[in-house]
Amino acid sequence: MEGVTDEVARVEFGSSSTFALARERLHTVIGGDYPVTKPPEKPRLAQFFNGVAFALPILICTITSLLYRISLWGGDLSADLATAVAIGTISSFLVTGGIIQASARRTLFQIQCEQWDEACTTCYHWTFLGVKSLVVTLGLGWALNQYFRWVPTPIDGVALAFHFFLGLLWLAGGILYVLEMGWAVGAAVLAGIGVVASLHWGAGVSLLGAQLAGVAATAAIAFAVSGITMRRKRKQKGRGEHFSLRVAHKIGPYFLYGSCYYLFLFADRILAWTAQTTTSSLPLQFRGDYETALDIAMIAFIVQAGWVHLSVLAFYRRMNTAQEGFNVRESVAFNAELRRFYWRRAVWFLPVASALGLATYSIAVHYGLLPTEGMRKVAGVAVASYPLLVFGLWNTSLFFALSRPEGALRSILASLVVNVIVGYACSRVGQYDSAVYGFAAGSAVFAILTTVTYLRLSRSLDYHHFASAA
Repeated sequence: MEGVTDEVARVEFGSSSTFALARERLHTVIGGDYPVTKPPEKPRLAQFFNGVAFALPILICTITSLLYRISLWGGDLSADLATAVAIGTISSFLVTGGIIQASARRTLFQIQCEQWDEACTTCYHWTFLGVKSLVVTLGLGWALNQYFRWVPTPIDGVALAFHFFLGLLWLAGGILYVLEMGWAVGAAVLAGIGVVASLHWGAGVSLLGAQLAGVAATAAIAFAVSGITMRRKRKQKGRGEHFSLRVAHKIGPYFLYGSCYYLFLFADRILAWTAQTTTSSLPLQFRGDYETALDIAMIAFIVQAGWVHLSVLAFYRRMNTAQEGFNVRESVAFNAELRRFYWRRAVWFLPVASALGLATYSIAVHYGLLPTEGMRKVAGVAVASYPLLVFGLWNTSLFFALSRPEGALRSILASLVVNVIVGYACSRVGQYDSAVYGFAAGSAVFAILTTVTYLRLSRSLDYHHFASAA
């Protein structure tokens, strides 16, 4: 019945439906009409929570750090130790970001096909690949530092430890995100912070040692919950999907996008931390004021990111409604209806997101969380830029839904280049905190390029939707 819809069955064959046509033409008797049962829709609040689930570690750690001066990483550390933690944190995201993106795409596809046995095995293979990547990059980083002597020996051990254990946490969080268990991510992070507090405040362990133990405990809890859930879902050991050249070709754009996206997020930090370091003992100097300002602005970003998940689900609902309301000959009207839906969401989101960012900035200033002019500049530019980034992420999610990841990859690559060029020029000509202007320029380019690309796709949205399901 490929390509034969109910409309084709009625017009060309005189049958009431495709199933009626099958009964008339096929020798095998088909019983029943096979009604389509739709799963119950989750409450909007639960959908929103799933949208911010993967960013929960950052959100919770930012809030606890501001309120109690304690979190899973960072805090009251010396400049060199803070730099080592920052290096390990950024490298953990860069190594695991592409793998998590690729694993999520393949695993979600099999889950949507109700192939839980294969999905569990595929998820295991990708996660094991992520662990091996962490081990390899850990050894490679240690060897390179031993040869080039970028940082002294005690410092490189701290960076490598956070690189490995935070990488494990991101991999475990990626599995829970696929399983739509955002509550488990938040619970694991809170438990990890509890470990840090009990060891540091109760047992007198150094903050750095307590944080490493807390991150390891958080990753262990997340892996345990995801493993138990996967075992309950699978009925038998499935074949799964092993890494191969065919899989690499298919999943390559998603993998590259995940890696480039995190590089885009951290590019301005790297530029700020490497500017004006002539008096520093390390080639990269952690800037606590710059990081704090960005963390405060990121609170608004994380809340806005929940809108992306809500809007993608709303897009699917609207598409299904449009499919029922238009026949196959009304493709132009179908595409126009979905474009109107797109612009309605955009007009609603941008002012609300801007107001949320302004409120976050105002509250931070009111409570003295941004005491210097430089911090206020960084936070102000960041809260103005995050709505553009989130809007670009919504476009990217639509590309993924239509199996068109190339548009997302091209957009993030161009935005990354703009981010680096503008940020480097501003941070070298002006103060180091001017690197945030590179992030702002890159976010604007990302929003514009993804919007233009989506509008081009939307002219033949009916075709792309059909092709994505093929």
